[in-house]
Amino acid sequence: MRAKTSFVIAGIMGTFVLAATSADAQSGSWSNTSSMPSTRAGMSAAVLNGRVYAIGAIAAGGISFDVYDPAFGSWSGGGGGGSYLAPGVAAMNGVLYRIGGAGLVDFSTLFAVDNVDTLDPASGLWTSRTAMPTPRAHAAAVVLNGTLYAIGGVIGPALEQAVSNVEAYDPATDSWSVKANLPFPVTTLGAAAVVNGIAYYIGGDASQTAVHAYDPGTDSWTQKSSMPTPRSAFAVAVMNGLLYAIGGINSGVIQNAIEAYDPASDTWSAPGSLTPMPLGRYLLAATTVNGSVLVFGGSADPTRPTGGVSISSAFLPATGAQGPQGPAGPAGPAGPVGATGLQGPQGQVGATGPVGPVGPPGPQGPAGPQGPIGPAGSQLWTAFLPGSLSRVTTISTFTPDGPIQVTRVQAQLQTAPSSCKTNAVIALTDGVTAQTVSVVAATNDSGPIALNYSAGVPISLRMTTAAMSCKPTPADANIVVQYKAQ
Repeated sequence: MRAKTSFVIAGIMGTFVLAATSADAQSGSWSNTSSMPSTRAGMSAAVLNGRVYAIGAIAAGGISFDVYDPAFGSWSGGGGGGSYLAPGVAAMNGVLYRIGGAGLVDFSTLFAVDNVDTLDPASGLWTSRTAMPTPRAHAAAVVLNGTLYAIGGVIGPALEQAVSNVEAYDPATDSWSVKANLPFPVTTLGAAAVVNGIAYYIGGDASQTAVHAYDPGTDSWTQKSSMPTPRSAFAVAVMNGLLYAIGGINSGVIQNAIEAYDPASDTWSAPGSLTPMPLGRYLLAATTVNGSVLVFGGSADPTRPTGGVSISSAFLPATGAQGPQGPAGPAGPAGPVGATGLQGPQGQVGATGPVGPVGPPGPQGPAGPQGPIGPAGSQLWTAFLPGSLSRVTTISTFTPDGPIQVTRVQAQLQTAPSSCKTNAVIALTDGVTAQTVSVVAATNDSGPIALNYSAGVPISLRMTTAAMSCKPTPADANIVVQYKAQ
């Protein structure tokens, strides 16, 4: 039986309708940008060097992130590097951090991961960092005083359990530390953002409205005024000192409401006072760029959390209303001659030129090191995988003559530099039970294991997910399974 994929999103049951908000005294306006090149739901986003990076989610073609350039008002496909659903994303020290997320086994079962990777936009290379102490997806990632914080999220073999854990990453030492947990039982998906050096976590509780502020100086949380509209799986963005909560879902009803929170006065805008999104959706993302709130992706189908859309639009808050004109005052004395004005802004960068021709193939790299010697009576089953570990695929099938025990699995990358590392999950199945084996990045080796199989039953070997820190990507790979007769 295939396992059921699930998410901790409160109330995805019952009658499904789109929520409407009052049209009275609404302010702010929406405008469409170009669409994203990939349909995405469950992604996260951050702004680096003036460009928006949407990272993660299930997207067509294996593109792990898309990039929005406000100078041209358009999106483009950013590149590969492994695609996880619902990672935490933040920009810090000139690179992008992707923390945790969910992997996919046999296209049916989700599992939380503890991976931490950084993307250098200049080179396009991903680099592995020290893993999070708590594997999780949907963690809110924020940066406070040069430290990256992972807040909340979901865990479990099907992402069915929400957690209140808070952990902090120090890029100077590449290490994690445990911080004060959220002060309530987390049951749904909340969101977080930073205003004036304080992190605000919204929702996540049973009421889906709670607001808590985190002070990194005292490592403590303080409860604030609740959000007017209950919701889960929504997006947040900060502009001009205000925190905007956008979209989401509540009891199967998709929300299109946008509400603003002012930390200075601990107050929320009145429900319906801001112009709602044209299309309500949840598991969406939002950032602030060029004086507007950019909102993109998400799912508009309450029955399909992974059924993403490519919609991208910008919300421009309205300025305050102008008061009546006052009486003319007396003329003042003539002022001094003003200074010379500043030089005007530089024009837009020209379009990128055509891609140059592909260079000749490089020489074949040296042969990889010989694997470890197996125990007495052991044998090897080697499967050749063209195209390295770049996609989920069934490699081969093997039928043992007698009962066997699998004792080790290795992923041997061909034509790869010696520093090349990979994280891979390999599934072995006899048609009844699928067992997954993790290949450790540092050694490309599962280490000693013990998986037993009966005689005469075909065993399928399948790559379920993989991520590499190689540049360029190796051309081929071998999967070596070591076993012995029982």
